[in-house]
Amino acid sequence: MSQGNRPAIADHKQGCHAARSRSPAPLPLFAGDFDGDEPPEPAVIFPAMTEGEAVVEDYVAMRLTLRRHPMALLRGFVTPVGA
Repeated sequence: MSQGNRPAIADHKQGCHAARSRSPAPLPLFAGDFDGDEPPEPAVIFPAMTEGEAVVEDYVAMRLTLRRHPMALLRGFVTPVGA
């Protein structure tokens, strides 16, 4: 018994061999002429990190920082008015 124009497959092993023997057409996404390289993408320019972001990233990466202490960055927010 066949389904459409595909022959019936007797067991799983034959099915695997039949699937591997077919050579599908290249997908449209990868059909371009890239010579194995990635497709060209526009350059991305990220905004510079703030000093606080840089301190956080230092602590995440190395567990220390050579920049200002984190409380020095927060001092203006935690100091009472008039002190």
